[in-house]
Amino acid sequence: MLPGHPLGRKAFNDQLTRPGIHARPARTAALIALVAELPPPVPAELLDVHIHIALKWAHHAQRDWSAYPTARITDRDGGG
Repeated sequence: MLPGHPLGRKAFNDQLTRPGIHARPARTAALIALVAELPPPVPAELLDVHIHIALKWAHHAQRDWSAYPTARITDRDGGG
């Protein structure tokens, strides 16, 4: 806890937990909201998590991204 230095993960979590703020549920909700808006491969790459994790988040968000690969190919080839 030196001035000008960031807190470590545990110290930061401890400071949030003391007044009753629990970060994990909010983090999980934010991740599920992210995959509700983006196909799972995008957040997987952006957040550097395994694609299977992003697919689990997408399952929780109940989004079906099965048309995404075809849309990417169509966009890349200039089709509409």
